[in-house]
Amino acid sequence: MLHLGFSKTHNSRLPRRVAALATAFLVLSGLAAGCTDDPKETASKQTGPFYLSIGDSYAAGFRPPVDGRDAENSTDGFAWKVASQTGLTLVNYACSGITAVDFMNGTPCVATARPIGGPEPTEGSEGSAVLDWLEEHGDEVELVTVVLGGNDVQGCIDAEDWRSCSRSEMERVEVSLSGLLAGVRSKIPASTPVIGLSYPNVLLANPVLSPVPDSDAADSIEFFDKIVNPSLKSVYRENGAKFANVTKAFGSDLPETDTVDTKEFGVIAKRAEQICVLTYYCELRDLHPTNAGHRKIAELVLKTSKK
Repeated sequence: MLHLGFSKTHNSRLPRRVAALATAFLVLSGLAAGCTDDPKETASKQTGPFYLSIGDSYAAGFRPPVDGRDAENSTDGFAWKVASQTGLTLVNYACSGITAVDFMNGTPCVATARPIGGPEPTEGSEGSAVLDWLEEHGDEVELVTVVLGGNDVQGCIDAEDWRSCSRSEMERVEVSLSGLLAGVRSKIPASTPVIGLSYPNVLLANPVLSPVPDSDAADSIEFFDKIVNPSLKSVYRENGAKFANVTKAFGSDLPETDTVDTKEFGVIAKRAEQICVLTYYCELRDLHPTNAGHRKIAELVLKTSKK
């Protein structure tokens, strides 16, 4: 049995303690010095061309309590960095803690889980709000990113068979994402890139933590490489979107024997060091990206958009 704990956000469904497999899945300054991430006006007053960001706490820029600040959604997130680098106006339909299923079929995101400068809540689901907004502005959208699905695996917490549970949940994610992506693609120019993101495997850093959490790196790699990422990659590509593998970008494909000498932990696997630098997992047992992690994701988005 896998005991799957999570790090709970201020208004999210993410559990409090990151201790096993699905923790790796929840969920992300400018790309160069001197870039700013100031929020712009709310969506109702913005003018295009637009960058449409859709997602959960990663898209909302959630930051855990650090440096004396409260846990909160911030403008440190990758979406603001992408907007800054592209010069596009950010419209961010994100909600910390939301599942892909609830994004399409749930109620509006509450105020405390919404991103800074994000659209005001409307009646109906977040997905319907996105499609309604696109009815008016779709032809002005030049980039779309989607990061959803991580929170859907919570139903697998403490499941005896986490593999079958995860596969079942990912099937539901695929149905929800298919509906969302089909609707988005039908309302934007054919040339506009839509990019779907995966999540980092934070459990690869477990060996450097003390005490070492009771989890298996091999299981976490199987979880991403055999179940989660293939499912996400398939649904994105089937709906005319590109797949950006954040798991790989955060070092998951590095061998355990590839090591680096660190000041805090000594000689450790580079894939663990990457997780420690790019997320808050080693510092706070929180799986959300640091500012450096969001910068890495923004770089991946920009690179993928040009392919």
